Amino acid sequence: MANTDYEKYLNTETLMSLQKSPDKLVCHDEMQFQIVHQVAELWMKLYLHEVEQIKAWISESRFVEAHVLFTRCGQISQLLSEQLRLLNTMSPNEYHKVRTQLGKGSGQESPGFNTILGAAPTLWEPFKKQLEKNRVTVEELHDNPTRHPELFLIAEDLFGLDEQFLNFRYLHLQLVKRIIGGDVPSLKGVHAEKYLMRGLANQFFPELWAVRNEISRRRGIPIGAKSGLCPYPHGEKN
Repeated sequence: MANTDYEKYLNTETLMSLQKSPDKLVCHDEMQFQIVHQVAELWMKLYLHEVEQIKAWISESRFVEAHVLFTRCGQISQLLSEQLRLLNTMSPNEYHKVRTQLGKGSGQESPGFNTILGAAPTLWEPFKKQLEKNRVTVEELHDNPTRHPELFLIAEDLFGLDEQFLNFRYLHLQLVKRIIGGDVPSLKGVHAEKYLMRGLANQFFPELWAVRNEISRRRGIPIGAKSGLCPYPHGEKN
């Protein structure tokens, strides 16, 4: 029974009961596996809580308040990414012991992750209405950031939100390749690497990525795989 107000407020007794007891673990690393994923769901719950408030702040032209919460969401994405690094300390053999306990469950079923995929893109609609209200396009914001500085700030916040979550997804892909390999089917029977790679192509706000291409095109830079944006060869053969 909880003894202190701290324990009662945080419901620590219930919280600590949500992991397997040590005698029920299939291996030592299963405790880490459970905690990392449970904590990730909590961070995603907070992320979604902030996204809903950001949407309201943008609609109400409260851009400073929205910016603060964008910063918070960015930090949550970074925490999610850092947590994944903990799982790098698990060997492939240890993971496969844990995998036997998952049934057909997989990260594809994460309620927090899947809700974020649907919720984050809805931030575009209130931002789009603000653009229309101020009779300005995203491209014009970039051409003259000081004309609508707060809208430009929100545009960059939206891009950052998108970019940081894609970074998290990329690190997850690398973790999967490190632990189980890229050619192994997931517990849902799909090719793990191909499935996760497709996700990296899905941006929350494609308009904000497209404007980068347009700015480069206007500068006379050819757009495409051979555009020369990166000086490194990435393994291309001569």
